[in-house]
Amino acid sequence: RLTNILKTNAQYLMLLGERSNGKSYAVKEFVLEDYFKNGHEFAYIRRWREEIKSASIEQYFEDMEENASGVRTISKLSKGKYETLSVYRGDIYLANYDENHKKVRGEKIGYSMCLTGETHYKSLSYSKVYNMIFEEFITDSGYLPMECKKFVSLISTIIRRRTGKVFMIGNTLTPVCPYFGEWGLINVPKQKIGTIDIYKHVTDQQNEDGETITVEIAVEYCANSGNNTKLIIGKSSKMIT
Repeated sequence: RLTNILKTNAQYLMLLGERSNGKSYAVKEFVLEDYFKNGHEFAYIRRWREEIKSASIEQYFEDMEENASGVRTISKLSKGKYETLSVYRGDIYLANYDENHKKVRGEKIGYSMCLTGETHYKSLSYSKVYNMIFEEFITDSGYLPMECKKFVSLISTIIRRRTGKVFMIGNTLTPVCPYFGEWGLINVPKQKIGTIDIYKHVTDQQNEDGETITVEIAVEYCANSGNNTKLIIGKSSKMIT
């Protein structure tokens, strides 16, 4: 659950830990709850354009339609008004199935974006977006040139002068990650499971009251689920799980 990390009130919420321990599910549940409660839209961010194809995004949110335990999150939160999500031209909508099991779009609740197309979004408005999800920000397949700058620039494009929450989800496959060094997250390689570290960055900007703006990053090394991934063998098995 996100209970502990949300208590920090940090703007950047970094969730690290093993695969399939509920990180992504908890974040997806939170952004959906925030939409139905406060009307806040969200942005789903990936590194490459190939990762934000409509089918991929719909599959990512599939467990919100019905998870392994039979919980229908979207139906529950919408009080039965909607049952699934649909993606059209990069925009994310609530939807229902018609009699032919085809999706019929309803309210728009979010956007999908990629870091490689960061400059494309600069002239667009995302005035209702308050939550951002950067999924799999840790990778073993290579980072973009000046990636941290591109990411912060994209966040600036989305949030403008508002505030919001940036969820960064990573499976801890490798300590080699540009965000750790760029943002001074010096304790990540030795952080203990189940703990949350807070990092504060004092900016050169001021708010409407003339006070210096401080950005906080909360890093949670999420507790393990207690279950191991099946069918994983070989020398890399511990690192993969």
